[in-house]
Parts: sequence; C-alpha cells; structure tokens
Amino acid sequence: IAHYQHSSGWYSTAHASFNLRSNIQSDRDAYFAHNRLYYTSEVSVPNALDAGLRLGYMSEGQKLQLELFGEHFQCVEGDYIRPGLMPFPTNRMEMTQVGVYGKYQPHRLGVNLRAATVLAGRNVCQQQMLSLGLLYVVGKLK
Repeated sequence: IAHYQHSSGWYSTAHASFNLRSNIQSDRDAYFAHNRLYYTSEVSVPNALDAGLRLGYMSEGQKLQLELFGEHFQCVEGDYIRPGLMPFPTNRMEMTQVGVYGKYQPHRLGVNLRAATVLAGRNVCQQQMLSLGLLYVVGKLK
C-alpha cells in the first residue's frame, strides 16, 4: 500500500496484493474442472491478484471524505463457467470496476455511500453496486 496526502486534504492511494487461497470442502462428491473429473469433495480455489487506485479528498478533522476509485481482481489460474452449469470455486474470475465513495461524519454518527460498476470481466456478471452505511464512533473523539 502506498498512500500520499497533501496538506490541502487531497490524497492518492495505490494498493496491490497476492491472495493465497486454500482448499475448501464442497457439497459434491465429485466435480469437473480443468477438463478433468475429480472424485473428491475437496476443491482447490485458485490464488488471485488484486490492485486498486484511489484519488480523493479528506476534510480537516476527517468529517467529509470523497473518493474516486478503480480496482482490478484476477485469479491466476482456473477454468471457465461451462454452458448450462452454475459457477464453481475453481472458475477463473477477472473483474475491473470503477466507482465513487463518500463519507460524512460530523460527530459520532455518520453515513457512507459507495457506488461502483463492473467495466469488464470474465466469469463475473456486469453489475452495478450501491451500498449505504451508518457509522458510529466508539470511544473518544479526537
């Protein structure tokens, strides 16, 4: 993670990570992946990379925050959803999304809003997301 904040309140943040993912137990006795039938309920979930960039503004006292962001997530291996079948943990997912985030918290109680859209992807749906949250500060305020 790299973060820079100017004294005016404008900031930028970049992050990247590699996600080591473990095996999971499926509710199936066998499954088909990588053009092969596996006779086990233990499924290997592909590792993944994710990265993002954020540009925003944070007011003095952190009462107001406004941000634009872009994120990319990609499995490093995996297979594709086959026609007529549901998605499965072995699928190779890729997704690029952009969005906005805002937070207003004048005192202990605050609110945040996040909206994003998937621009491109593989084995994910082209979707728009909207979330609204309530925030509450526990403990001493600065």
